[in-house]
Amino acid sequence: PGPIVSTCFFYGLINKSDINRGPFRNSSEWFAARLEATKRDATATMAKWCGKGNLDCDAVKEIDDAARTFGIAERLLHLIQRIFPFHAEAETTVLYHDDLHGNNILVDDAGNITGIVDWECVSIVPLWKACGIPQFLFEQPRWTEPDRRRYRHDANGEISELYYKHLHQYETTRLREVFLGEMERHDPRWMDIHKKTQSLRDFDFAVQFCDVAVLKHIVKWAEAVEAGGDVPRMWDLVWANALKWY
Repeated sequence: PGPIVSTCFFYGLINKSDINRGPFRNSSEWFAARLEATKRDATATMAKWCGKGNLDCDAVKEIDDAARTFGIAERLLHLIQRIFPFHAEAETTVLYHDDLHGNNILVDDAGNITGIVDWECVSIVPLWKACGIPQFLFEQPRWTEPDRRRYRHDANGEISELYYKHLHQYETTRLREVFLGEMERHDPRWMDIHKKTQSLRDFDFAVQFCDVAVLKHIVKWAEAVEAGGDVPRMWDLVWANALKWY
């Protein structure tokens, strides 16, 4: 095994930094290294503007975003032992495509899969990471099929793009159910791991997107973990927040 090649370890201002890129024995080490890389990048961003006067609005925003990211990364670092209290030993790992959206899946005219592309930053990850919903099924839930009659049409009679967006959400929601049902039937062990490790994937989401300013629900999730008791699923927080965008 050698250093990991995922983008968080070489993207931005840390591409030449001397940071821990693995190999890692377990999830705890992997997450700690990712968060330290995030902190290092945020620090470099703030240092870039240090001592410079007459900063414009974009520079001030970049500094504020970096400071916010640093704070969240530090907060998540302190949660590692709470999320992974027993992950001190080496874990089972698997090759995992972490960018498996619809545009990276090639199909023929009959709908048969002919290839999967975009493998350049694929890594070996803990087994629980691979036992989650694939990216092409990650969409806001919509349980009712949209009614075409309720959507506006333009002067040419074309239906609103919002209809197709809602239709995609509905179809993805139903396909997600089919996917989980098939995994339960073909590989019960996968489904068992999926059900038992949701909190690990929630933490993974928080680490991956802690530098995205609009995802304020990551802070809410961290607060719930710190408080103990019931912790909401990250998906529920994501989609509750997404409803405000429509």
